[in-house]
Amino acid sequence: EGKVLTGGRINARKALEEASLLDPPHPPLHAPLAVAFEDVDPRVGLIAGTVTITAASDESDVEYYKVYFVSGAGFQLDAVGSVTATGARSLQVNISARSVMPEFAVGLVAVSGNATGELPAQIGGRAPNGT
Repeated sequence: EGKVLTGGRINARKALEEASLLDPPHPPLHAPLAVAFEDVDPRVGLIAGTVTITAASDESDVEYYKVYFVSGAGFQLDAVGSVTATGARSLQVNISARSVMPEFAVGLVAVSGNATGELPAQIGGRAPNGT
């Protein structure tokens, strides 16, 4: 008695107070230094080979590296693969034979990531690319 049913609605003030207690996500600040790829599949529209990633100079906030196809406008497209950051200077991601490039893909980009997110690809900026 004396209580109002909210019908599933949330008390906004209480929700904001609770949210302010949580740590915001902290994606990595350190990008891989370089990425290299040589296509060993001679067929048009298909690729195969090994992507070599030069690790970030500081991996303190990096848990993994992920390779994406990238468009000419710099947008990340499909993920190609990922590799765990191990402290090694050079890491590799294999692209299996007969991998089809997505429409609009012009190259590859490597980004660093951790449990809270990924450093976005920045063509011409901090994220290396193989366009």
